[in-house]
Amino acid sequence: MSSLTQFDLSAPDRARLEKLSAQGDAEASIRIAEFYIYAGEDGDPNVMDDEDKRKKRHWLEVAANQGHRGALSALAVDLASDNCLRARWIMTHIADTALDEEERLHAQGWLKEAAFSCG
Repeated sequence: MSSLTQFDLSAPDRARLEKLSAQGDAEASIRIAEFYIYAGEDGDPNVMDDEDKRKKRHWLEVAANQGHRGALSALAVDLASDNCLRARWIMTHIADTALDEEERLHAQGWLKEAAFSCG
């Protein structure tokens, strides 16, 4: 059994997490995002179609807006390929506001990557 199966969600589990997310639960939101990142609607972790990508980004946005710092970083990385300026702004914000040294260094490291050069 693949370790990625831990990210799979049944339809009832997703519905329960969506309700929690609607109540502001960032952990529920990131859990749904992880489902789309690692398992996807079809349950095959090797296939991420456009719909999975759209839903992944949506749930990362929701979790980030709810204050989940890991989701904010993942969102920036996800955005880097098609909205570099926004991605760079988010990652710079993380680097500038991180209270945790590891989080700050992680963001600074990403900002050195070509994907965040926006040029």
